[in-house]
Amino acid sequence: INAEYMGIDIIECKRNKHVGMQPEPHVHADIELAQVREEKYKRIIAELADFYKKYNSTHRLSPDARMASITSLIRNSFPDFIFVGFYIVVDAPLIGRASKEKFLEIGPYQSVILATPRIGFGNGVCGTCWEQRKTQVVNNVKECKNYIACDNETQSEVVIPVFKSREDRSEVVAVLDIDSIVVNRFLDLSLIHI
Repeated sequence: INAEYMGIDIIECKRNKHVGMQPEPHVHADIELAQVREEKYKRIIAELADFYKKYNSTHRLSPDARMASITSLIRNSFPDFIFVGFYIVVDAPLIGRASKEKFLEIGPYQSVILATPRIGFGNGVCGTCWEQRKTQVVNNVKECKNYIACDNETQSEVVIPVFKSREDRSEVVAVLDIDSIVVNRFLDLSLIHI
């Protein structure tokens, strides 16, 4: 499976450039570990499907409730994930002005760190995901000039766009941000399940 075909950008942030990157052979994730991760993602999907079936029967769960459930299941399934959270696109009035500004604002998340509350269009990995409407993978945040650090432990990050609907991919309404304490954590494509 080709990462580009799946809408995933694996990027290397060196010399302040975003350059397409293919992992070197010696850093490929172990096949057995990738299978374990894939099984965890499948379990999460099945658990969420059951949860939504049970709790959407009389009233549809709010977006916040759905996002909180997703972040909790993902964060608690992978001990190396230090942050799992949604940033939501908001269009808010500027204080003391009549004009509005769009930005990403922190939504439901699970973490031991305090998240950056707002991120501008194109800023950081989350803002880049919003701008390009493509999944962004950074396998070593220490080499990324556009990285916004919330902590000193994060080593790699994946950010996935959330579109208005499955049919309408013209508008990003949020992004799902996952940070790991492991360098090269997102080399395998088990993250497709996210």
